[in-house]
This record gives sequence, structure tokens and C-alpha cells, in this order.
Amino acid sequence: MDRPDLSLVGWRVATSLDLPWLKPWDGADRPADIEIVEGPVPDSLPGEVVTGPFMRIDAAGVVLIVVPGVARYLVGNGSRVVVARADGADPLDMAAFLMGSVFGILCHKRGVLPLHASAVEVDGRAHVIVGDSGAGKSTLAAAMGAQGYRLLADDVTVLDAAGTASVVLPELPYQKLWEDSLCALRLPEGRRLRESRAMSKYEHRMGDGVRREPLPLGAVFHLSRARLPADALVERLPPNVALKQTLAGVYRERAARQLGLYPRIFAACGRITAAVPHFALRRSGGFENLDLLTDALIRPLP
Repeated sequence: MDRPDLSLVGWRVATSLDLPWLKPWDGADRPADIEIVEGPVPDSLPGEVVTGPFMRIDAAGVVLIVVPGVARYLVGNGSRVVVARADGADPLDMAAFLMGSVFGILCHKRGVLPLHASAVEVDGRAHVIVGDSGAGKSTLAAAMGAQGYRLLADDVTVLDAAGTASVVLPELPYQKLWEDSLCALRLPEGRRLRESRAMSKYEHRMGDGVRREPLPLGAVFHLSRARLPADALVERLPPNVALKQTLAGVYRERAARQLGLYPRIFAACGRITAAVPHFALRRSGGFENLDLLTDALIRPLP
């Protein structure tokens, strides 16, 4: 490896690839936890038990992720990733998928729990915002950042729930925001990442304000869109509903099931549900009740 090792959720990462969002490793001098290299990656796996256009898994748990026009990624035992970049692919696109789906698979294989969530620091604890794509979790976290609260994670939040639930920080000092969110929050546009028929999504860098140390989990907020503005609300969830929604918010949960990891995921989500309060947040279709939602994150219901 001819590049300095990098840091990702407390893992030491050795790689020859350009991963511009990660910070250099500054922890103890120890062997790398994960090695990421470029090399040959097959189009399919022998003895596949899961076959799909995006992800394939063999009987030994090896995972092949295929992103047409970008790269193929081979994830073995959680300590090594081999990447075959497509001809003409943008290196930053290759890195973005590596920090998305591949990162989620690595989390599952290494025994930590990735949630499809953003997170902010409130009074020394992590408040986690779980939601489907498009629910508005990144926008809500950015609104908190505009009020001076520190961003902990965007899109994927990693928890170590083996004992006391604590957030393990992804250490990615940027967000991915649609242009309407950037306009509503008056934030500058970064690199254009992708487009839909209606608008574009942009990178929004957070500077050096991202915290790198683990924080205790303070609360979990399950964000969704209300059908009507009058349906927007904040309410505390009973434990059984909180557990169901937390399980639904596990990042790449289907792949983890296919890897035989569901019992561990269920136990981790149960501990998280028991450890901290969970709340439902329903937002209006636009940004009308954004202040209500940020207030709920700062001062949750008793």
C-alpha cells in the first residue's frame, strides 16, 4: 500500500484507493483491520445461494456487489475487499458505493449494527434519525447542523450494541442532500452526485466538525412522511412498535438475513429498544414543520 492508512468507525483501513472522505489513521500502531485493494473480481460466484442483479452471495458467505458502469466489489470475511473498477468509471462514484452498500456488508460481517439513519449530538449523546430513502433524515440532520449541533453520521449510522449501545461514528464529513433541501436550508452546493427526473442530489461537506469518538445513544427517532400536513406529529413509541421499526431500519437487512445473521441483529435491536426511548416523527411533505421536528430532537417527549 502506497497511501497512509485511513480511519473508519474505529477500524484501521489499508488501501491503495482514493477515499477522500476518510481521515488518516491516528490510533494505536497495529495491523490494519480491513484491506481494500484493486484486483480481478468475477461476474458471478460458484455455488451461489443468492443471485440478483446487484448482489450475489455464495454458500461460504462471500458477497459480490455489482454496480454497472462503476465497479464490482468482492467482500470475503470482513477484513478484505477487492474492487474491480469499470472502464471510464469516476473514482468518486466507486468510492461512494464502497462507503455505502459495501460498508454496510462490512459492518454486518464485523459484528456491529448499521442503521439506515443520520445522527446528531445533543447534550453529549447521539440522537439517531432512522428512515427510508427520501424520508428527510439527512435534511433534518442538516437543519440541526445549521443550529450548531454536531453531525455524527449521514445515511448510515453504526451502533455497537453488544453491551451498552453506543454510536460508532462513520467519520464521513459530508452529507448527500437534494437541491430542494440545500435551498431550504441555504446551504452551498457541492459536487453533483446523481439526478432524478425532478432534481439533483449534491455532496455537502461538513468541514472538520464531525466528531470521531463513540457517543452513548440517547434516543432514536423514526422519521416518515405524513399523508396530510395535519397528520404531522411527534409521539413516543411503545417497545413492541419501536422494535419492529428498528428492525425495519437496519441497513442492508435483507443481505444480513441471507448471511444468517438475523438472530444477532434481532438481539441487538432488542437491546437498543430497551436502552433508550424511541419516537415517531411524521413530517409534512415539504419543510413546513421542520422547526417542530428539530425541537423534538433537542427536547424529546418524556
